[in-house]
Amino acid sequence: MLKDYISKNKSLFYSLLIIAIAIIITILMYAFKQKAEKKEFKKHFVSVSAIKLQKNNNNPKINLFCTIVNPYITKLKSPIETYVDQVLVHPTEYVSEGKTLIKLNLEEIHNDIKLQENKINSMKEQIKLVEKNYEFDKQLLQSEKNKLNIAKKNLKRFEQLQAKLAVSKKQVDDAKFDLESSQLGVINRQKEIDLYPIKKSDLTHQLDQATNQLDNLKLDLKRSTIISPINGYITQVNAAKGSKVEPGQVLIELHDNNKTEIRCQIPELYVSQVYKASKSKNITKGYTEIYGVKYELKMLNISSIARINQGGADATFLFEKKTPPLAIIGKTVKVQITMPTIQDSYLVPLSAIYHDHYIYKIINDKKMSKLKSVKIDILGIDYINNKEYLIIKSPKLHPNETVLMSTLATATEGLPVKIIKYNKIDDAA
Repeated sequence: MLKDYISKNKSLFYSLLIIAIAIIITILMYAFKQKAEKKEFKKHFVSVSAIKLQKNNNNPKINLFCTIVNPYITKLKSPIETYVDQVLVHPTEYVSEGKTLIKLNLEEIHNDIKLQENKINSMKEQIKLVEKNYEFDKQLLQSEKNKLNIAKKNLKRFEQLQAKLAVSKKQVDDAKFDLESSQLGVINRQKEIDLYPIKKSDLTHQLDQATNQLDNLKLDLKRSTIISPINGYITQVNAAKGSKVEPGQVLIELHDNNKTEIRCQIPELYVSQVYKASKSKNITKGYTEIYGVKYELKMLNISSIARINQGGADATFLFEKKTPPLAIIGKTVKVQITMPTIQDSYLVPLSAIYHDHYIYKIINDKKMSKLKSVKIDILGIDYINNKEYLIIKSPKLHPNETVLMSTLATATEGLPVKIIKYNKIDDAA
């Protein structure tokens, strides 16, 4: 009976079977389509990292490569021609003021000083003798004048007697001779007296010269022990034990450590703002690091003249405190200077900048995160944990807004994104 029923309704059975299979295929096709659409939808999202904007008062910083210099080099020279007895220092050594650096052989200069002292004593004795002779000549002059008066009287008396034929002509001639002799004696004695100021002046001048020579010899003797006039570092030694040195020969070069400078070249891009900031005393500080130790600097000046064939301008810095011993002349160091504060600005990593002056905000639109481009002003660079960040401003930016920091070649307005990581400024890559 069942067999008859199936036989009669066979066409109906197959029809139902076909309908069932069609329904199953339709359901499976819909399911696969939904899954495909879901996959396709997912493909439109790009995974990115982002940061939250924080408004602050930021200080731009400029990194400069500079050289440690010291324009105040002290050169110690030999005052005499002699030989070196001892060299007590070596290059790079730190010495204190008053320390003996080189000892020269002083035997010859001691002999010269003794000879000069003897010469001076002899001149002093000559001056005393001239003075004594002057006093004696004055006494003799008076005596010669008295003799002249007597000779005049005798001649007059003999001439009167000759007129009376009381004396001979020879006696008159003898009286004339005595008068002439007395006159010559007075003239010669007066001449000696008149020459006294010239003789004394000449001897006094010679004595002064000899005294000056003695003073110079004693000064040379004092300088012949080469002593450091300052606290500083030896940069050069040009003498050795037993070597001969000439007057004026440089034996030691050293520099005052407290006058050490750091000279930098400000790039042309920053010259104007650094110059203005330095003149208004708005540059707050500068730093350098020498062998792992950080030192604070102060700007001494900035040159108003650029060197030929070299852009920018030179700036000079001094150590805020005592110059460190390891500030070696000629060493290259990096100096970071802090510029005036930029109020109400934001820090972003370099990876957040697109097309030189744009960033992308991430905004939510119908439960979907999309990119929106914003034009910005880049006002400087700051450094946190040795990482470089740009200081930016824009009226279209607000605190706590989310900004794209991933570098995307496909970044464009309206691109759907999915934030997988939030970074902080101090750990952003």
